[in-house]
Order: sequence, then C-alpha cells, then structure tokens
Amino acid sequence: MLTWLPDRSVLRQHRQALFQRLTSGVANYELDSNTLDERRVTRILVCRPNHRLGNLLALTPLLTELETLFPGAETDIVAAGGIAREIFSAYANVADVFLLPHYIFKSPFKTIRTILAIRNKDYDLVINTKPDSSTGRLIAMLSKSRYPILAKANGSFIEYKGGHFAQNPVRLLREHLSFSKLVEQKEIPSLDIRLTSDESQWGVEALSRIHQQRCCEQSRTIALFTHATGKKC
Repeated sequence: MLTWLPDRSVLRQHRQALFQRLTSGVANYELDSNTLDERRVTRILVCRPNHRLGNLLALTPLLTELETLFPGAETDIVAAGGIAREIFSAYANVADVFLLPHYIFKSPFKTIRTILAIRNKDYDLVINTKPDSSTGRLIAMLSKSRYPILAKANGSFIEYKGGHFAQNPVRLLREHLSFSKLVEQKEIPSLDIRLTSDESQWGVEALSRIHQQRCCEQSRTIALFTHATGKKC
C-alpha cells in the first residue's frame, strides 16, 4: 500500500484550485443592457455543471423565470449526472440537457464531445449561475452567445444572502435585466419539479398506504443517512 500518496480529498482540492487559476479571468464579461432586446432572445444556455440532486433542483426557479421573461424561447442546460434530464423533463421551455461527466479530467473525450455539441449551437443568452464554478465559466466562455450573464469569478460577484440559494440565479438575472419593463419587484418563483397528475396521485396513494400500516401495526421508523458532502455531514 502506498502510504505516501495524499488523501483523495486533498487531491481534489488541489485539482479544483488549479482549474480555478487556469480559468480565472475568463468569461467575466459585462452585459450591455442597452443592446439586449428580450423579443429577440430565442435560445438560452444555463450553465450548472453539477450532478447533485439539490443543486439541479435549485435551477427550477430560474427556468420558471425564463419562461415568464422570454415566452417561447428554448433553454438548454449544461449539467452532470443522468438524473438531470428527468428533473427538467416537465419544463416545456427546456430543449437540450448537455451532460458533462462527473469528473471531466477522467473522461476527456466525452467532455470534448459535449463541448463541441454546445459549440454547435448559437445562443442569444448564456447564464453561468455559480460564481465559483470554473467549469461553468469555461463552458460559458466556449459557448457562442451574444449576451452573457455571468456570476463572476474571483469574488467579484457576491451571492445574495437572506434567502434560499436557489433564488440567487433569479436575482442575478433580474440584476442584469433591471432595465427591462418585464422585470419587476415580484416574488421569486418557488422550487418546482412539476409532477404530473399520475405522479402526484402515486405519491398520495403511497403516503396513504404508509399511514394505514402505521395505524394498524406496531411499526418502527428507520432513518437513512446517505452521507452528505463537506460541512453538511
């Protein structure tokens, strides 16, 4: 056993730090709000290359906001993990979901193919939703877009405090589009996976069965901890 090798988490931190240095300063464009005509926005790219369920669900308020601001526009999403397409399948404005591999350095050919597929499309608007995502900034830089709206790197963009982190991409969008009469001070859309009526009915029936079993039987509760990441542990 090679005991001299550093811990895997340490290697991941060094790899992320290196990638952030390589991409620092890229894709930190400023949007010229005077040149954006919302009526001409027909194709949008949202960058959130992450595989975690919660982070993907946090995009749903932004998708709802885009439906309101740009009715009829198609939205593509850059994500990771196979569950992303299922999460966003009920959103009529979502066209393509590009899936990057979990570890892009371990799957360079798949990563390149995905980037080329993104490069093959022209976007009117690209939104990088996470300021510390080096991959998101890189994808935003490589995509062909007329109007980039980006959470900036190197701490130049401060995330909004006092609310759910899923509100940050919506606030970022509204901040850059504040000139538009379409953007007003209104309630931010909620998280929504848009269950179908059949899915909702299945959930009601499942809860009913569980409730009946617990009322009629001497049952015990089992709690499962699936191992969170970082401080959430």
